[in-house]
Amino acid sequence: MQLVRAAAAQAAASDHRLGQARVTLGPPTEGGNNFVAKLRCHGGDFYAKVRANPFDDARRERWALTQLGPRLAPALVHSTGVREVLQRLAARGDFAALRAADVYGGAVLLLEAVPGHRREHLDERDLAAVARALARLHQVKVRRGPPLPGGATAYAMLQFMKTALDAVASARLIGARTRRGLAAALRDGHRHVESRWWGLDGVRRTLCHGDLRPANLLFFRGEARLIDFEHAGLADPMADLSRFAVFSGLSSSQELCLLDAYAEAMGVVELERYFAYRPLTPVFAAVAGARYLLHVLEGDQRVAPRGWVKRRIARVERELSQVLGEPVRLTPRRERKKVHPVVVAVDGLAGSGKTPLAAALARRLGVRHLNTGALYRAAALLALEHGLKVNVAGDEAKLVRLLRRTRLGLTGDGAVEVEGQRLQESLDVLAVEETVAQWAARPAVRAALARRLERAVRVDAAVIEGRDVQTRLRPDAALSVFVEARPGERAEVAGRRAGAQRAQLLRAFSRRDHLDVTRAAAPVRAAVGALRLRSVVPLDAAVDRVLRRLERG
Repeated sequence: MQLVRAAAAQAAASDHRLGQARVTLGPPTEGGNNFVAKLRCHGGDFYAKVRANPFDDARRERWALTQLGPRLAPALVHSTGVREVLQRLAARGDFAALRAADVYGGAVLLLEAVPGHRREHLDERDLAAVARALARLHQVKVRRGPPLPGGATAYAMLQFMKTALDAVASARLIGARTRRGLAAALRDGHRHVESRWWGLDGVRRTLCHGDLRPANLLFFRGEARLIDFEHAGLADPMADLSRFAVFSGLSSSQELCLLDAYAEAMGVVELERYFAYRPLTPVFAAVAGARYLLHVLEGDQRVAPRGWVKRRIARVERELSQVLGEPVRLTPRRERKKVHPVVVAVDGLAGSGKTPLAAALARRLGVRHLNTGALYRAAALLALEHGLKVNVAGDEAKLVRLLRRTRLGLTGDGAVEVEGQRLQESLDVLAVEETVAQWAARPAVRAALARRLERAVRVDAAVIEGRDVQTRLRPDAALSVFVEARPGERAEVAGRRAGAQRAQLLRAFSRRDHLDVTRAAAPVRAAVGALRLRSVVPLDAAVDRVLRRLERG
């Protein structure tokens, strides 16, 4: 909620309507990718949409909404990245708000509230309204833009489905019988496209919604408005139309009603193109749903609602059963990847890329990523929040007392929990970067955190990032990795993460390197026999090198 308030305050500087925002947080969306909040502001009601995925900058949705008018979709008022909001709070010195606003997310969109309500069941009038809305959408003149996820043409859809099927089958999410059935369905789909596509005109691409279903529609006074454009892109409008028919579970009569209304609104409907896509779409929906479920099970994608995985499993099973004409049962397991019972220690210079390396290595090994440095960053953030400074007499003792009465712990994905709240993005702001090394050099601060770190790293398998791991915390680590990179490369990588200027980061890294190397308590140095990496770019190549060294022992 604090994040939304801060984003609204930031937007109010250029749009006075967003002043004096009162925020009501709603439940996460069914897909688990977004949180939605209602804002009552000086200029009326607005909605905020927060992306739950930190790697999703809402580029597609921002692009689509800028192409549309208010008759079709909510107007985009303001958009910003979560890290940008946090950086502004840090620049203002509002560190209590900074910590409260730390949300695992990528972007915040502020949208005008539009009147309307959802319908669980669509009748003929509703379908006619949807057809008119889709016709207006497909008439929007767009010269360029991102292609629709999952394929903008029939052949692209087939290639996407083949890749997704290989992934879910190799992960054993589906059985051999289901895999054979889906492979046969893809072969049939390919033959169908070959026979239907012959003689049709070239690919026609226009702005498409991509994931339209009743939950993404609002009805008001006989008209339909489209919402949730995160899957928008350029595609064949007939692909969009067939996806709506399948995703909405329309009956044959409802589908014909939709096509008639669409033809009336557009003046024409290309039935040959529509029926070239139509048989592919149920297979696409089922396979794409299984692939997304696999992303969640493997930890590559986060979802928020409780019970989401159980509901999604049932939905994917139902979709696969409808495609194959027989019952299908998935075999989901949370720990699908083979877990390698090893401990790997990762250290390096500040901003050298050791955190992305440790996170990627943990995913490849199927183990936890423990970042001991995040605990010191949390301590630095608490010091900033309470106005404590390293060079002020008595503040070190105050911080130690504060740490002793604060619940702190490491999470298995490289973050830290403070009083039950997960923190990660707020720990990367420049103010924390500039002070963490000074606090970490204080023996009393290190002693206050030592016992918690010792308990946290008592695990059989993990990639543990930070100081003292190889020498004190886990001297039995199977491999020690030390990352060092040129200052320019470090500033470039960290600047994207922290939103700071290159010159500021270069100065901060220079001071940090001097403190880290010269301090008496746990100075930075590579362990004897450590694998030294001069760069982690490209990341996959660096991970492969570590794994090869690990295999050799």
